Amino acid sequence: MRILTYVKNSILIMGLLFVTSIANAQNNVGVGTNSPDASAALDVTANDKGVLVPRLSTIQINAIPNPATGLLVYDTNVGCFFFNSGTPGVPVWTNLCTGGIPGATGPTGPQGIAGVTGPTGANGVTGATGANGVTGATGPQGIAGVTGPTGANGVTGATGANGVTGATGPQGIAGVTGPTGANGVTGATGANGVTGATGPQGIAGVTGTTGATGPVGCGTNNQVIKSNGTAGVCSIITDNGQVGINTIAPTDMLHIVGNMHLTGSFEPANLPGSSGQILVSQGANVAPIWSNFAGYIQTFQYTTTANIQQTAAGVFSPLILTGLSHTVNVPAGKTYKVFLTAFGTASKSNNAQDQAMVQYMVYQAGVLTNSFQRVTVQDEQSYFSQEPWSISHTATLVGPISVTFDIRGANVGAVGVPTGTVNLCQPTGFVGQGMMNIVVITE
Repeated sequence: MRILTYVKNSILIMGLLFVTSIANAQNNVGVGTNSPDASAALDVTANDKGVLVPRLSTIQINAIPNPATGLLVYDTNVGCFFFNSGTPGVPVWTNLCTGGIPGATGPTGPQGIAGVTGPTGANGVTGATGANGVTGATGPQGIAGVTGPTGANGVTGATGANGVTGATGPQGIAGVTGPTGANGVTGATGANGVTGATGPQGIAGVTGTTGATGPVGCGTNNQVIKSNGTAGVCSIITDNGQVGINTIAPTDMLHIVGNMHLTGSFEPANLPGSSGQILVSQGANVAPIWSNFAGYIQTFQYTTTANIQQTAAGVFSPLILTGLSHTVNVPAGKTYKVFLTAFGTASKSNNAQDQAMVQYMVYQAGVLTNSFQRVTVQDEQSYFSQEPWSISHTATLVGPISVTFDIRGANVGAVGVPTGTVNLCQPTGFVGQGMMNIVVITE
């Protein structure tokens, strides 16, 4: 192999020397022709071959250092020839297929919707299993090789000298051995007796009928009987019109003594609620409701039809409206948010032609807040003119504290209007009708 490689390398070197000598002689090179064209530095002539230029990827082409102007390569990513139409310092690779410079690869478009998967074709018939081939004969065992001669045993070393044996002490005096008595004669073994024949089995009697199963009794009234798989047994469930579990005296429609393990949803009023909601009690004998958690919520609602009367023309005298008040008690360590709204109508029911200003206000612990609504009532030949009114207030209370909120109203009659004190329930004068909502949220 080394000789062949040497010969091939020698022929190649000689061929290169020959081509070089032609190039030096004619100042151009011809491949496949002895007379290259005078205008070509390299003239390649062939009937069944082409010229193969270097094939590089786009990254490899852009990494060529200082490419010569006119340098020709083939881009394997684009699938076309490119040449440097610029300079070595600022190369411009021109695409011979389109004439343009290859641009950056655009982003991949979104994947289209996957088509419907076609039905799976039926499995083809399984071909018959071919017969097993004949097992070839086992070849003869080769001749066992000759066993080599056993090597000679080495020389046995000399045995060392025995040490000096110490002196044996004197043996004591042996006692006298008594005579052994003679063994007695063994008696002969007696013969086994003959086994008697087995007598015939008697006729089996008729099996009697099975009696009926007696009723299961429970020691406690109203206990429910359940099956243990083979018979009825008393359970821990009691039914006396109200069902009790683990109790013999239920006090509700379902009375459970012990823990209750719930693996399904709890659905008061057939509503499972939404994730994150909590149950809010609606009072005795009313199903609780699911509510978004924002602390503990208390809602109060009050109504009134109290009258607000003037005591003197132009005098402002606020009066607590009966029914429109509520006390909020905040325990220590708690913060309550109070949202108060009140609304209603104001009407002037006397027959006097005058103008009056009615005011409604929120008081917190007896102090006027900045939330109020003024209602103007103008009575001109109308006995029951009405105007709507509404007020609101928000307060933050930090416990321990007890605060009473109330709605107060006052009527300031115009100067010149007759004065006088009128009972609140009397259907004359200025009447305030309203409703109040208070929502308390525990933070």
